[in-house]
Amino acid sequence: MDLPGPNGRPTDSRPYSPGLEGVLAGETAIARVDGKKGRLLYRGYPIGELVTGGSYAQVAELLWTGDWPASARLPAAPVPDSIVAALRGLGPDANAMDALRSAVSVWGSITRPGWPPTPEHARALTALGP
Repeated sequence: MDLPGPNGRPTDSRPYSPGLEGVLAGETAIARVDGKKGRLLYRGYPIGELVTGGSYAQVAELLWTGDWPASARLPAAPVPDSIVAALRGLGPDANAMDALRSAVSVWGSITRPGWPPTPEHARALTALGP
């Protein structure tokens, strides 16, 4: 039984694991950490190969679909007027993360992308970024 700690929240009764050794944080088909060999793989590709041999768009496409594209498929897209208006409303001194968060929120409200997310949704959201 977890008893309340000093902050009133339950304490965690699981044993402490220095360096998180042996702790499974989650399961994913996207990434694999091979700590014994010192390797980080994304969709089976070593991270170093992705950094040196792929563009941002190619790596993003690999993460979204599992397929390595011969070329990037992130065409430039116009930003909807409602997003431009929201960003202008923030003012010239707005924090970049505040602006990005606002753009994503407006995008979601006008597109209503539904569930589950698709690579098309990911491409559209990525096009909003710098």
